[in-house]
Amino acid sequence: MATPTKPKRRAQIVAGSAKVARDSLISLDDRLPFARWLRPQLRKLFPSHWSFLLGELALYAFVMLVLTGTFLTLFYKPNPDVAYESVVELSLDVRGGLLIRQLHHWSATVFVLAIVAHMCRVFFTGAFRKPRELTWMLGVTLFALALFESFLGVSLPGDQLGMTGLKQAEGLLLSIPLIGTYLAAFVFDGPFPGQVIPRVFVTHVLLVPGILLAVVPGTR
Repeated sequence: MATPTKPKRRAQIVAGSAKVARDSLISLDDRLPFARWLRPQLRKLFPSHWSFLLGELALYAFVMLVLTGTFLTLFYKPNPDVAYESVVELSLDVRGGLLIRQLHHWSATVFVLAIVAHMCRVFFTGAFRKPRELTWMLGVTLFALALFESFLGVSLPGDQLGMTGLKQAEGLLLSIPLIGTYLAAFVFDGPFPGQVIPRVFVTHVLLVPGILLAVVPGTR
């Protein structure tokens, strides 16, 4: 009987070790099913098609919005009389202020556009059908909140563009039958512009982002 050569012997040892390791992993997975949990998580990190990254892009833009918005909050003054002056000071006098403002602005733009593109992909591929109806509705809610948050952010500087938008919002509230005047008085705290800037600030910084943080995990 011929004795196996060294390369063949080494190959047999390697194959035997690989089989033992494979059997051990299979046995471990039967008792602790890590693979069944890890596989869908890896698909989120490494999707099978580039279009699935649109949702990730929206998530990363939202993280950038939170970071830059936190910086801007430190210098912005939510007072109707000095709101615009604080924005000018933030842009011109604070080191890196204008850069952070631009990052916040473009992150918001990317956030909204990524949501729109992601929803178009889901709609035209039929991925909103059963059993994903709830995820689709959460996505629609996320899109509406993103638009509302963008409107609030544009209104905060208190410039001509922002105050024009707020005036149109007041007109929209007043056009609601029966309760329109009460809603406008509640939102603006009296005649326009009232104390709307502080309320817009709280809604933009705390309320809507909190709802977004609650909705985002359900859309993944």
